[in-house]
Amino acid sequence: MVHNVFGSDFMEWIILLLIIAIIYTFYLIYRKITTSIGTYFERKAAARLKKEQLVELNKKIVGINNELEEDLKDIKSKLDSIKSSKDSMLAVIKNSKHEHINICPKCSFTTKVDKARDNSYILKCSKCGYSITFKKRVESILSMRVTTKEEKI
Repeated sequence: MVHNVFGSDFMEWIILLLIIAIIYTFYLIYRKITTSIGTYFERKAAARLKKEQLVELNKKIVGINNELEEDLKDIKSKLDSIKSSKDSMLAVIKNSKHEHINICPKCSFTTKVDKARDNSYILKCSKCGYSITFKKRVESILSMRVTTKEEKI
């Protein structure tokens, strides 16, 4: 009886269970390897995508930086022109206090100041036609009225 209990049927079941256990172990190893490979390639793809995004973002930043530099150059040139205009206007005012020869703020041409009927002073450029009327001898740029070429003095 003991032989029947531990006989060939039992050994077949044990061998069958061992084969199933070995197959299941290989399946687990296969699944572990494939998930490891999959996560490796996913990480690599994510890193590549992040790198591409960083390159695109860097290009955008460089473009914005170039635009800002161009805007800054434009602002500096406008500021320089305003400063030169202010300096020439101040030269006109300074010269009109002491002398009757002035500098045109537009073309920097030396012109004369004429006295008008109503005790105002007129600077009219003979080169470009730009004219400025001073109501009286000016002390500051705020008390000066600028007239255009077409405007009557």
